[in-house]
Amino acid sequence: MYKWSISWPYTFPLTRKGSQVNTSLAGWSPALQCTHFTGWLVSCSAVYTLHWLAGLLLCSVHTSLAGWSPALQCKHFTGWLVSCSAVNTLYWLAGLLLCSKHTLLAALCSEEMDKREVVLPALPRVAVCGGTHGNELSGVYLVRERLKSKRVVEEEEHVSVVTVMSNPRAVQHCRRYTEADLNRCFTRATLSCPVTDKTPYEIVRSQELNSLLGPKGSQEATDLVCDLHNTTANMGLCFIAYSDRDWISLHIYRYLQRKMANIPVRFLHFDVPLNEAYSLDSVGKHGFAIEIGPQAHGIIRSSILSAMQEGVQHMLDWVRLFNSGTQFEGGQVEVYTMVKNLDYPRDPETCGLTAAIHPELQDRDFCLLRPNDPLFQTFSGETLKYKGAEPLYPFFVNECAYYEKGIALSLARRRSVGIPSVRSEREGEQGTFKSGAEETEEDEMEETEEEGSAIETECEMQRCSL
Repeated sequence: MYKWSISWPYTFPLTRKGSQVNTSLAGWSPALQCTHFTGWLVSCSAVYTLHWLAGLLLCSVHTSLAGWSPALQCKHFTGWLVSCSAVNTLYWLAGLLLCSKHTLLAALCSEEMDKREVVLPALPRVAVCGGTHGNELSGVYLVRERLKSKRVVEEEEHVSVVTVMSNPRAVQHCRRYTEADLNRCFTRATLSCPVTDKTPYEIVRSQELNSLLGPKGSQEATDLVCDLHNTTANMGLCFIAYSDRDWISLHIYRYLQRKMANIPVRFLHFDVPLNEAYSLDSVGKHGFAIEIGPQAHGIIRSSILSAMQEGVQHMLDWVRLFNSGTQFEGGQVEVYTMVKNLDYPRDPETCGLTAAIHPELQDRDFCLLRPNDPLFQTFSGETLKYKGAEPLYPFFVNECAYYEKGIALSLARRRSVGIPSVRSEREGEQGTFKSGAEETEEDEMEETEEEGSAIETECEMQRCSL
């Protein structure tokens, strides 16, 4: 059946500095986007502006019209035109034209990004880390096998690889952590806190790892840090990173997607500034976590371990190719940007759970969750529906380790990101462009002095809480 609809991709750029989550106007600066939008409003009278917005409104509801019959859609469309005078209709059509213009600009910007070449420094030092959570055993055994068969530091062709058991004490007890979650201990504030006899082991260990692989945000930091994790959620293999403009991470992600046909490979973007980035991978110049599941904590599944070993090997292969001068062509990749976390329904007095993940949502990570879809099922059998304003993609659904954090699942938006062609610098050559991640990092470094007092305050608060 033919379905009439008009594409409406426009979103406002109300995001953190340095983030480009506006897919339709990704090539425009936030200031230019706001100026363009405001200019339209100022240039029109109040009445004309309403009709212009009506045009935009029709675009925004095109998805609901898509399920109507062609006759009903045409009747609805014609009703809009008849209800307006000729002049007002022109303004209404201007709203539709602006949508089309934005879509065209987005396509042109994406095409230009695909054609652009970025020259970046080589990656001579890479770290592969496992056991950050001591009961996530795929990373633990991968690291053990690498340490058993090879030296701690491997001097291989075009790259030096250091293998690290991140949290040996937690690994020894097969626990996620002993005193504090190590994978939340790598903010600048925590790394700067003074250590005493009462400092939790994981905070001490985070500073040791920062000395080994960092210092975080410095030119001496390891070029690429890959931290290995397991999840009980049905997420396949996921890259988790703090930047959606780190061309190195995005190209490695696409390389694994093409090489690993037996497991879904996705990229999760947590929109967090470098100072607030809390996980081990944030210590490197480039970094990401590789999260693979489903696997229960405290056990090992052969298929999951094999997928992790294959992913790490492909990652190192890509680094060797990149360092040897191979050029990787640009293109489009899908990125999931985290929007929010949802907790379980709880008893207001005891804070105990009153519901579980609904059977229709369980194990359906990255399957679109629409408003009014089943979300939870109460212990009395009642279905609680998702009441969000927009469809989003769930992940970490019913993750075992997040019960203590009050997270039943997380939700993300999916979008397409254009990545440029990349290659490494040749001898005597300087990079022609910096990656978006490096530019954002430099901006944040300029603000470090201003944040010094805030870090000291946070350290003091943390010492009091501990």
